[in-house]
Amino acid sequence: MYFIFLLITGAFLPVVLPCSVPPGAVFYGPTQRTILAPIVFQGRVINTTTSDLPTGQIFDACVEIRKIFKSPFEIPTVVCFGQFGIEELCLTYVFEGNEYVFFLNEDFTARYDGFPEAAYLATQEIVAAVQAGYCQASIDPNCEPPKLENATFEFVKRIQEGRSASVHCRAMGSLPIVATWYRGGELVSFEKQQGNMLKINDATMYDTGRYSCVLKNPAGEATAETYVQIISTACGAFVAVYDDATFTIESPEYPWPYRRGKSCSWRLCPPQGKSLEFNFTTFDLRTFDNLEIVNECDQHRHPWRRFCGSRVSPGSFVSRCNSTCVQIFLDSGISRNRIARGFQATVKATEKEGTGFNVSEIFCNSNLVIKARVAVMFSSYLQVNVAVLEIFKQAGPTFIEKGQEIIIKHDFTITDMFGCATKIKEGAECYIFASLAEFIEDGLYIMDFAVDPASTSTPVNFVQQLNRVKTDPPQCDVLPVF
Repeated sequence: MYFIFLLITGAFLPVVLPCSVPPGAVFYGPTQRTILAPIVFQGRVINTTTSDLPTGQIFDACVEIRKIFKSPFEIPTVVCFGQFGIEELCLTYVFEGNEYVFFLNEDFTARYDGFPEAAYLATQEIVAAVQAGYCQASIDPNCEPPKLENATFEFVKRIQEGRSASVHCRAMGSLPIVATWYRGGELVSFEKQQGNMLKINDATMYDTGRYSCVLKNPAGEATAETYVQIISTACGAFVAVYDDATFTIESPEYPWPYRRGKSCSWRLCPPQGKSLEFNFTTFDLRTFDNLEIVNECDQHRHPWRRFCGSRVSPGSFVSRCNSTCVQIFLDSGISRNRIARGFQATVKATEKEGTGFNVSEIFCNSNLVIKARVAVMFSSYLQVNVAVLEIFKQAGPTFIEKGQEIIIKHDFTITDMFGCATKIKEGAECYIFASLAEFIEDGLYIMDFAVDPASTSTPVNFVQQLNRVKTDPPQCDVLPVF
């Protein structure tokens, strides 16, 4: 995202190397850059918007064009553009009186291809290398546009999930030939492109789709398209649970980490007149992965519960209705944020009544429980200012009052009571559960989770139960106060 931002703002990327470069970034020389860029010219810097040594500044420059190597349209003899400076942001330095070769897009923004360089000092060697990157067939008989080698190109590629495979994009024509892979108009990630080859490692269902190989050389370009199909492996099961038996369900490859980009489903059905009793002995999902539990007796089949990450486990519970099946869905994204073991649960038939939501279980685990209106969100400081509308519980060295505005710290992601990411907006009302923690300055709370009463993931009787425990609070263990 960082480099995309620089490209959008038209920033020139550096000749020097103090900035952070994505691992595996391709290094293109001046010849390859000339092939890839639609506008390439040589020019002398007439003036800049700073007269001092430009270190640590951002500035624009006006350039007198001395030679145009390639351009799809006419260019004025003098052009002014930017930005330059700030090595930490990967912006090229240019100085008055010096000549450079510039590589630009058609809208006169810096051309960023692989390793971040968009301008070279115009030495004889650089100019000669740039000239080798452009030719015209009408003038040079040896100038041939690229032509795809159809015999070696796979227009359909099937890959077994979890395996690795590659698609080669070879061509004939004037050298050098530069191959670039795209998906949906966007460059594929560095790790997927190796030379002229599309390389897919540890294939997931998210890798399915159409990929385009764009071949460019000094004379022109050619495009070829392949469709990559990922063949999925079975995941999940149908389980008929009978009396006096205990079944186990678990994430793929448990206890080893489960795969990214995987969706699994289980359908578990009890004997007539019985319900299902679940006991999750292990629950460890990656941060943004989730497990949904659906009681088929629910009219709209909305998830009864949706658990995310590893902070909150489904624990033990009984399905809501008897003689009715339960569905469980595991949705694994492609993020590599952490390694996770997955889950394991035992299931058996029971005559027990269905487990309802009990707010007391979460009420006792927080120092502060309030209803609040969000005043200001400070995302960069990981805190939110809220106006207290109602107080259900508070325990700590400092006490708050109704109507008071307080600061609550939070993690990078604000979650609901089941560990799933949720958003709270300025001006909105929500319920906040928070705790006092070590290393947080006196008087500040850190958010455990937030509850949006209008969210479909919030239990329907949440507000009623919270009002009930305010009147008749449960017996809770004393929480530590720092």
